[in-house]
Amino acid sequence: MKINRLVLAGAALVALAACGSATDSITFKAPANYTPKAQIGPFMQVWTTADKHSALILMQLPTKVSLDDIMSQTNVKDAQVKVKRTLTICNNQPAIYAEMTGTTGGMVNVGTSDGDTKTTQGDVDVLGTNVNGHTYMAMYVREKNAASDPAAVAAIHDICPK
Repeated sequence: MKINRLVLAGAALVALAACGSATDSITFKAPANYTPKAQIGPFMQVWTTADKHSALILMQLPTKVSLDDIMSQTNVKDAQVKVKRTLTICNNQPAIYAEMTGTTGGMVNVGTSDGDTKTTQGDVDVLGTNVNGHTYMAMYVREKNAASDPAAVAAIHDICPK
């Protein structure tokens, strides 16, 4: 019975992977110094730098979410929001942007080059916007107080319809 569940779970992951990616209908592109780390179906993609000290995460939520509620989707614990503002991107497309510090962990653990699963204090830039009936959230995560990568910040602002 346990093997059957594993086979079904594996088949579901293969089926989801064949469904495309979160970038299929938007212009988002990770900078050249970021390499793909993971893709969860067509809903989420993760890129990291070679040293794993920073990461980009792109999520396509299955439905349209209010931009005011997007920050609650970040899963950053004990978040201290430094900047939060609404802005327009891609020729008048409404978006919300925030810079915060908090506890990160789970799939992306910046600052841990050995890939362990400990949680870390990190700085997070997040941008949320709605495109073609879906809400997209892009996050740039890095070690706390690390210098910001302008190319990564620009990438999360590039969630425009194709």
